[in-house]
Amino acid sequence: MTLSDLETEALKLPAEERARLAEMLLRSLEALSDEENTRLWMEEARRRDAELDADPSRGRPAEDVFRDARARLAAAIKGYELRRVSQGRAAEIAGVSRAKFIDALGRYGVSPFQETLDELADQLGAQRQEEQHTVASK
Repeated sequence: MTLSDLETEALKLPAEERARLAEMLLRSLEALSDEENTRLWMEEARRRDAELDADPSRGRPAEDVFRDARARLAAAIKGYELRRVSQGRAAEIAGVSRAKFIDALGRYGVSPFQETLDELADQLGAQRQEEQHTVASK
């Protein structure tokens, strides 16, 4: 099976399965050595450079690329802040790792925790009551 065949088959999967596959593939890249990462990025840079040499009209101004990246990050942070998406999904939307997304939350003054202090206190109180009930029933 060629890479093209594999891509075609993967795109036929339901969205949830495609997302799971993408996450697995991204995780597999995180396990690469620094040397392997460098080698792969150099190959990718050469490939992209050759594409631009062959057809310069395919390029985009850096300002546009950065503007789009900032917009994706801002949308992901807002979605997370409003509790519409999880941290993992927001990181995917932003196109960054979860660790980098958490770092970005700090730069934007957004807590990486979706629970408020009151919610955490309520959860802790409920857990303590449950533990007391369990001990009392023994």
